[in-house]
Amino acid sequence: VAVAEGQIRTQEFLGTQYLSSVYWAVTTLTTVGYGDISAHTDAERGIAIVMMLLGTSLLGIMIGKISALVAQLNERSNAFHESMEAVSDFLSSRRIEKDLRPRVREYFHYLFEMSAMPKIETDEDTLVAMSPALRRECMLSTHRDLLNHVPFLCRADSVFIYFFLERTRTAYMRHDDLVVKQGDIAHAMFVIASGTIHVYKDGNDKCYLSLSDGAFLGEIGCILHTRRTC
Repeated sequence: VAVAEGQIRTQEFLGTQYLSSVYWAVTTLTTVGYGDISAHTDAERGIAIVMMLLGTSLLGIMIGKISALVAQLNERSNAFHESMEAVSDFLSSRRIEKDLRPRVREYFHYLFEMSAMPKIETDEDTLVAMSPALRRECMLSTHRDLLNHVPFLCRADSVFIYFFLERTRTAYMRHDDLVVKQGDIAHAMFVIASGTIHVYKDGNDKCYLSLSDGAFLGEIGCILHTRRTC
């Protein structure tokens, strides 16, 4: 009986030592260090120093990793919000139809959820990021008024209209700006969305023709690959 009791006490003592060691290691590694279990010899102090340095390093690494993860999440979220502001500016400036706007926003939210959201800064970036079908609808919506005023576009099929609009670029002219000049090499034709263009011939200061909304010019030079004619 005495031997059995001694074995039980020895096991309890070893368990207490083991638990105390784990307790000391945890408090030291976490830099808490209550001091109720302290080093007394040089070897113990050396081990304690190493453990404290190791604990501080591990804690610093963990905090750095967590901070980098949070910063990465915030950066992704901020980039998305900036891109969505550019999308909203596109919808407003291009006067996209109201029933089409929610679909555009939902599409870009879907891209964000799929981690496929590109960086969008300009209207061109917005169009490029869209699916072909959505891009076509936005382009038709943007140029709806123009399509209704240009004769050859009113009667054209949707395939030609999309082909035409895909290659159309918006140009803004100030008053008295020279649009084209007779004899220039033709690279593009012009369709007037808003405003008036006055045509002058042979250096004459008198306007002999005025073109307004829906009119177009420069198509002859583009088709025939010749220089601009009057």
